Amino acid sequence: IFACGVIGLGGSKHLTRLGMQRVYEHLRPGGTFAFDYQAPWNDAPYWAGWLPENRRSLPLDWFPPVRNPLPDGDELETAVQIYSQDSLEAVSVHKFRARLWRDGEIIKEEIHPMKTECYSKNELLLMLELAGFEDVQIFGDYSTEPATMDHENLIFVARK
Repeated sequence: IFACGVIGLGGSKHLTRLGMQRVYEHLRPGGTFAFDYQAPWNDAPYWAGWLPENRRSLPLDWFPPVRNPLPDGDELETAVQIYSQDSLEAVSVHKFRARLWRDGEIIKEEIHPMKTECYSKNELLLMLELAGFEDVQIFGDYSTEPATMDHENLIFVARK
């Protein structure tokens, strides 16, 4: 079972643990669960938001938007904002904004919040162990290289 970009979404460590247990239950003996996790400590703006002086100034301004052309000539602009962070619970809320542009004018805008949990490598290893997984390997940045603290993405491969 592969899970790409979903570990930590939802803002509930209980649900993440439950999800790992359910994945374990669905695998046959010897089956593999693989997932990626973006290392938050290597995302400077996000990581800095946990500091007391920065938490008090949340929400931050929107990060510079990215605009991409669509096949019909319209443009889709996306941007993110760090809205709140709770260091005690290791949970943050980001807001995502999407704007549809046509002929230089915004014709539609949507803003949605997303709650995420922040994990250390060892927390994720413990969750996997509690779910019953063994033989867990962690690779860095979608390679076969063992993960280090400098990798932006940690790839967990766990066997039942």
